[in-house]
Amino acid sequence: MIYDYLIVGAGLFGAVCARELTDAGKRVLVIERRGQIGGNCADEVRDGIRISLYGGHIFHTNSRRIWDYVNRFSEWQQYEHRVKAVYQGVVYSFPPNLMTCQQLGVEPGPEADFIIKERFFRGYTEKQWGRPLENVPASVIKRIPIRSTWDDRYFDDRFQGLPVDGYSAMIARMLDGVDVELCADYLADREYYDSRARRTIYTGPLDALYGHDCGRLEYRSLIFQHTRHDTDSWQGCATMNYTEKCVPFTRTTEWRYMWRTPKLGHTWVTHEYPAAYDGTNEPYYPVGDARNNALHRQYSERAKREGLIVGGRLGSYMYINMDQAIASALALVEKLV
Repeated sequence: MIYDYLIVGAGLFGAVCARELTDAGKRVLVIERRGQIGGNCADEVRDGIRISLYGGHIFHTNSRRIWDYVNRFSEWQQYEHRVKAVYQGVVYSFPPNLMTCQQLGVEPGPEADFIIKERFFRGYTEKQWGRPLENVPASVIKRIPIRSTWDDRYFDDRFQGLPVDGYSAMIARMLDGVDVELCADYLADREYYDSRARRTIYTGPLDALYGHDCGRLEYRSLIFQHTRHDTDSWQGCATMNYTEKCVPFTRTTEWRYMWRTPKLGHTWVTHEYPAAYDGTNEPYYPVGDARNNALHRQYSERAKREGLIVGGRLGSYMYINMDQAIASALALVEKLV
């Protein structure tokens, strides 16, 4: 059978495209290089505690349309993410707010801004991105708010939460009735997979698609270390940021606090270690500076000339949130159908 659309990648963007195209009467095949669906949102239950395999993902949006859309595929538990930051052994309220200023003994203003930048942003950002703070795109820094209120929530969107039975289950419902093939490497045999459909939607990195023949796009990677601890509570909160550059990991997540799991006598904690991307590990964060964006435009124009449809965080080479990925997938399908 020849499909109308081949979708490369079973993450959130690809799953939304697959759902909408299928509902529009199109025949869709989704292929995924990994052995499970869900992309970087994939999760699983270990010893009664749900953990995210590729770091924490909190759904938040100001769009009623997007919130209503995800509610089609899951029940949601209310969850407002609150993070703590550790600097030289002291735990601070984070993102920076009036409580943080009180802990630092300063009033909001230029002095506080300088101290906050040096203690909480410089070391963390430089180890996360592998370059001086001044060379990190400003859009990355702006993702973290600095508040002149007592509000210590990480996000202030109208709608925030976690799917009750996890993102993998939510995405599985999106893909209900859609043909899905796992452990299918599109780049290993592009000609074969393209021959199975009239059009292809590609959600992977574009430089890899073309064998990096115009140059390599820069990404940052991560190493996740999941550890079981035989105690009810290991750090007492969902996420702790470690902002000093000398600490090798950027943050730790204790999952039972995120998913509101009752005490079980054990807990699971994930350490996140930033890593350089070498082409063999996973590309997580696009380095969206001028050189890389120009190179990505070059690859994008080439893909467009070939009739290839490109999207998702890796395909678009953009550091986007989940609601933005869903919105862009909906907009794409509206154009296609």
